Amino acid sequence: MKKYEPWRSLLRTLDAPEVVVTFEQLNEVVPLPRTAHMDPNWWSNGLGGDRSVQAEAWHQAGFCAHADLQSKVVTFKKIRRR
Repeated sequence: MKKYEPWRSLLRTLDAPEVVVTFEQLNEVVPLPRTAHMDPNWWSNGLGGDRSVQAEAWHQAGFCAHADLQSKVVTFKKIRRR
């Protein structure tokens, strides 16, 4: 997960319940692999041990991700903790 640590750190600083960022903005923090631009599964939030390293980063920051590959934006929404 070290590669995506900068995303986790950045998301943890945000108080907003929802944040929309462009692929370009994410690339400035950590370059996106080609797969992220083409495969919606790369943005899957996964469950527990089935979570990808990138999903683990935003999940640990308290967010889930919803990508729009056509618009090249990602909406990070705060996870409600019980």
